[in-house]
Amino acid sequence: MVPILVRCNPTEDFERNYKFQGLGRPLSLYTNTNAKLEGFFSGLEVSAQTSNAPIDIIATMFGQSSGSESRVNLQTSNGAITAHLGLVSDYENNILRAVAQTSGASLTIHASGRLMLAQNSSFFLDASTSVGPATAYLYPEYEGLYDLWTTRAEAQLRGAKDLADPSGKGRHRTVAKKSTGRHAQGRIYWSHDGKPAAASERGSVKITTSVSPVVLYI
Repeated sequence: MVPILVRCNPTEDFERNYKFQGLGRPLSLYTNTNAKLEGFFSGLEVSAQTSNAPIDIIATMFGQSSGSESRVNLQTSNGAITAHLGLVSDYENNILRAVAQTSGASLTIHASGRLMLAQNSSFFLDASTSVGPATAYLYPEYEGLYDLWTTRAEAQLRGAKDLADPSGKGRHRTVAKKSTGRHAQGRIYWSHDGKPAAASERGSVKITTSVSPVVLYI
């Protein structure tokens, strides 16, 4: 499938913002500088890049077959990133990979239960900023690793302790955690006996920042 490539060149008015909407096809959106990118995308792959400006995106990705992979790539600097990410599919075992990178600004990623609707899906997130706070929200079914880093602040893991099994199978969630204040890492999985199954390690969330807190809601 041929991707849609949009290059925005704000030479006359570099304070201009760019709104976009894409459906079905891969979308790549670039600006030179100082132009905010915001919009809604629904499809298989999206890439948005700017600088000195924020990115605000809602991306609902599709799983087109069993085991298929969708990708989201967001890059800016000196601008906040706010992303609502979802994965919808009639098939199982789909994968969503997301990269979000900025600096000098906040970073917020939403991958909540109302957005992640594909069964037995895997979610991989690599998110980083500096100076600004970094926050991510995960869907209840998430299983996999997490790794939170910051400096001069705290890496925090927050969430309900007694969460009901979203699948209705009567499983219990285990949240393994190793923390040194500025660094928190561990694993999240669902099971009947408190032991992780091989299939439970099917995701990874890595979030880094500096000076400010990093918080993962599960």
